[in-house]
Parts: sequence; structure tokens; C-alpha cells
Amino acid sequence: MARILRVIERLQDRPFRAHVVIHGEPGTGKEGLARLLHRLMHPDDAPQVRAHLAGCTSEEMLKQLFGPDTYKSGDGEVCSRFEDGLLSKAAGGSLILDEMLVMPLDVQRCVQEHLQNHRLGTDGGVAFIAMTDGNLPQAVCTGQFRHDLAYRLLRIVLHVPPLRERPQDIAQSTLWICNRILRSYSDTRHAELADLEAPPSAESENAFFVEDGVLALLKSHDWPGNFRELEAVLERAVMLYSDRQRLRIEDVEASLGDGWPPVSPRRN
Repeated sequence: MARILRVIERLQDRPFRAHVVIHGEPGTGKEGLARLLHRLMHPDDAPQVRAHLAGCTSEEMLKQLFGPDTYKSGDGEVCSRFEDGLLSKAAGGSLILDEMLVMPLDVQRCVQEHLQNHRLGTDGGVAFIAMTDGNLPQAVCTGQFRHDLAYRLLRIVLHVPPLRERPQDIAQSTLWICNRILRSYSDTRHAELADLEAPPSAESENAFFVEDGVLALLKSHDWPGNFRELEAVLERAVMLYSDRQRLRIEDVEASLGDGWPPVSPRRN
């Protein structure tokens, strides 16, 4: 996380456009980081486009990226007028690629050729911000991902660590998520940590309090689902189990008990 913050600080001081690869477990916040990097690299409010390729066929991916008139000729050559596709819409800005490793080799070849012909800073140039929760080096070594495309994209490489390795982020994340939960249910109060030494009469009436022991409990959990799991646990705890005034240890314990059961190893 310290390295990510250093990169963010550098881009704030000296913004420039570059391709980025962000890797990390599902639910670690890669998408939010991708949006932030786009804003830092494009302070002029350039277009930001998101590509969801998972579950698509090779033909569907090509049409999504290059436009509906994309087709393969008889010799296998991909032809496109490069209109109305996501790459055209993202020209001059960023294309956030949801999972880069789902692209088959023929799609990778087309993307590589496009980046070769439309470099950053030229007409049609697009900064790729590619995300993955897989192993890109292994995919390159096994021939599942093109070596040339990988190294074209690996200009800025960021690894987002899982939540279990970031206990220092639990407190701030808990308050932020609680505030988002309250707003989503039209509750205008703000979440804040409870002061155990303050008398109840001194507590603000415009706050939803999170008891200190809650943070210790949250820090002791492994969070296999990372921030997505944390948000689900807190929403149940706040809306289903709390008294709507304070978030207590027993509220979070009950919410954790409603989650997925531990996955047991498969036995033959």
C-alpha cells in the first residue's frame, strides 16, 4: 500500500499517461484504484470507458472493443472500421479492462496491433488500465498471454494486497462503509468511533457510533472476500442486528455468523 501511495503522489505531482496493470485478489479495491489512476493521468476530464469481457466469446470481445462491424476475413484477418467500439469511445482517455486474462490469443493480437498503431499521445491513443486477479507472469510463460502485449501494458504495475494484510485500514474502511450504508437508507447521521470515556449525555445525536471492540473483532477476521465481504458483514450488522444507535461486538458477531460457512477440503 505504501508503494501504491507513492505512485499516486508522483502522478499528482507529474501526471502522465501510461498503461497500467493492477493485480490482486477479488474484492480488494482494484476498480476504485483504476478510476483514481484515470483521474490522475487525465486531469482534463478525458473519457473513461469500462470493458467487461468475462463470459464473452472471442467474436463478442472483438465487436465490443472495435465496434459492431468487426469481422474475420476468409484468411482469419480481423477487419474493423473502428467505429462505435469501446476503444474508439475511449480515445484520448482510458479503457479500464475488467479481467485481462480472459482475452483469447486472437483478441490479444488485435489489441496489440491497435496499441502499436495508436500509441499514447497520438490520435486514437488509449491508456489501458488492466486488472486481473490471476497470475499474469505464469500466463505469459505458458503461452496463454502474449509476451509483447504483456510488456506493452506493464508500464505501471500495482499489487493491491488483501484486506487481511491491511489491518491498519479496517477502522477507516469501517467508518466509510457505515456512512455509505446509512446514506443508502436515507439516514443523514455520520458514523464515528465511540468515546468510551465520554458520558452518554455528551454523545452527539447526529452520529451512529461504532464501539472500539468492533474494530478489534473485524481485525481478527481473515476476510477471504476482502472489502466486498466487509461491506456485506457491516450492512447486516447495522441494518439487521444493531439498535440503529450503536454498532456493538455482538452485532458484528451475529452478522459474521450469517456469512458463508468455512470451505472444507474436498475428499475423494
